[in-house]
Amino acid sequence: MLGFLFVVFTCMSVMSEVKPGGIFGDNMVLQRDAELPIWGWAGKKERINVEFNGETRSAMSDDEGKWLLRIGPFSAGGPFLLRITGANTVEYKNIMIGDVWLCSGQSNMQYPLKDEANGEAELHSAMHSGIRLIKIGGTAPVPSEDLFMTFPHISRNWMQCDPSVLKWFSAVAYYFGRDLNERLNIPIGLIETAEGSTPIRAWISPDSQRLNPLFKDDIADYSTYLERKKTFDAKMAEYQAALNKSNGDGLKPPAHPGFFEAYASSPGLLYNARIHPLAPFAIKGVIWYQGENEAYYRHSATYHNHFLTMIENWRKLWKQDLPFIFVQLAPINSIQQLPAESTWAEVRNAQRESLKLSNTAMVVTTDICESGLHPRKKAELAKRLSMAARAIAYNEKVEYSGPLFSKIEFNDGKARIFFTHAEKGLISREGMLKGFSIAGADRQFVWADAVIDGDTVIISSEKVKNPEAVRYAWADNPLGNLFNKDGFPASCFKTDKW
Repeated sequence: MLGFLFVVFTCMSVMSEVKPGGIFGDNMVLQRDAELPIWGWAGKKERINVEFNGETRSAMSDDEGKWLLRIGPFSAGGPFLLRITGANTVEYKNIMIGDVWLCSGQSNMQYPLKDEANGEAELHSAMHSGIRLIKIGGTAPVPSEDLFMTFPHISRNWMQCDPSVLKWFSAVAYYFGRDLNERLNIPIGLIETAEGSTPIRAWISPDSQRLNPLFKDDIADYSTYLERKKTFDAKMAEYQAALNKSNGDGLKPPAHPGFFEAYASSPGLLYNARIHPLAPFAIKGVIWYQGENEAYYRHSATYHNHFLTMIENWRKLWKQDLPFIFVQLAPINSIQQLPAESTWAEVRNAQRESLKLSNTAMVVTTDICESGLHPRKKAELAKRLSMAARAIAYNEKVEYSGPLFSKIEFNDGKARIFFTHAEKGLISREGMLKGFSIAGADRQFVWADAVIDGDTVIISSEKVKNPEAVRYAWADNPLGNLFNKDGFPASCFKTDKW
């Protein structure tokens, strides 16, 4: 599928040599202040010894040759050597102890530093021995026990951060890791596993989808994938032929048929190959940038439940309440002129509502990203991710979020909106508040007058005498200019369920 090889990695039931899990290697970062799971395969009932940083632990492989032990915890530092001994000895060198972050999502997380707005300049100075990178790829029809596929530009091996490696690595992940490395003064390990055009269901385990009634339509949809792909390929062939003819005749090119939804031929193709085999490798948390697929293909109505399921799915896999920090979709298309429906706003709102899960945070991007499917400015976005991580994962007393809708009250033909993350007060940037719309029972939204009152906003319109709902920044490319006094923008929201 899309150039990827369908492979299921199967460990031999009897192995004459010790083979550690594929995530382990030279130059890696292991998680500080945590018991470190070390695992792999060997012969049946074989004793395995692991030596690291002055400690030794042992385990016996089972009847299938699998083994797992835990060693540590250790404080940040390094470099160290990890030695694993059974019938043979495997050694990994230049290992650091620090914090490890899993960086995942679709094309905006995958977007390489070489293409980022300031990427070429950044590459000239990107020598960071305290930052280690690994990039993981592959698809699999069932959950894989080990990593089995590499990317063309970066091998599956851990590498020290330098320009030759970094040019193909996620710009968002790199800037995020660089900021943490500088602020915390500890080694940072970044695991990038992201893929463009991917729906969120590709990252959710097959069992979670098959056992959850919310995925009933998705399970049925998988069965029609091949036929839909065949139809799309025929349209693309017609388009290409018409394009070639128009180029030759100097005529206006035909309309592009759009893009086909990838990685949806069976449940969890990316989870199976890229997430399942990583656990229980110790990590600090997750950063996530995805959702354009659902906005583009109009699956926005399902995004909220799917996203919640995925976060809980991954946390169950790691058996811990992992910090989960995600990027809200950037603006796209032309600037909003009238109140209207928007699948992009629906996904953004679903992301906001996912904050009800503990240990989560969200970065709003509408004020810092240029309009487009792939905004090139990633550095400021990553800085906000690291700020959120400092608050959520490192318990620093820093503000990291803009105003978030809390509740609405109606009185005398007006609506009062209450927010969290507004303790210091609210401000409007560039004049009067914009982006608020209001509707009555007829569900016809019109622009509203909006006035800040302390940490609330009062909404009204002469056209709506008895308001029943308010929306803010509800558009592909919204007008909203509400911020808190810490300088963070408010998230879009809607108070209705229409």
